[in-house]
Amino acid sequence: MGDRLHWILLRGTLLLLSAGSVVAVPAQIWSALRGSGAYWEGDLGYATSFSARMVHTRPHVDATWDGHATLSLDHASPQLRLATVMPDIALTITVGYVAGVLLLIVFNVQQGRSFAGRAASGLRWSATVIAVAAVTVPLAHTWANRLVVERALRHSDSAGSASPPGVTDALPTIIVWLLVSLLVLAVSRAFGEGSRLSRDVEGLV
Repeated sequence: MGDRLHWILLRGTLLLLSAGSVVAVPAQIWSALRGSGAYWEGDLGYATSFSARMVHTRPHVDATWDGHATLSLDHASPQLRLATVMPDIALTITVGYVAGVLLLIVFNVQQGRSFAGRAASGLRWSATVIAVAAVTVPLAHTWANRLVVERALRHSDSAGSASPPGVTDALPTIIVWLLVSLLVLAVSRAFGEGSRLSRDVEGLV
């Protein structure tokens, strides 16, 4: 009973993540288009580089500075609002795809067909998707944050002094997820070898 419950919980979680991403992506886009503002908040580590000229913001921009920087645009363009949610959309798609692949593998394992189907190719694609997301999501975050800062500050030199962190600041996170991608790729190789051996055994029977 305990094992059965664990399988049900695992399948339910993976199904929720996979199906939820299908709903979440349109919801994120709809929310961005229906909204009116854009927001950026700076961590203390790099907010200290803000110039005092940061107070020279454009109209409809709320800016605060107390060792922690916050910029809020009341009337952001639809393009800017979409840009700010693109990293979250990319992450949602990645999670949904990987969860879908794992869900299919779990179903096969429960049915006693661990190496059946296209588990190996699905895991290889998952490794690729994770690796791409590991790089593109931080890049998209940096690009969107810079857009918000540039739109919020009145002078270009102020925007330069208030630059958000670059991709190098997210390098440790990128490396971790690239290692996860390599781990998934290694598991896919194991599944591919298991599938080959399974076919060989079936050929001998």
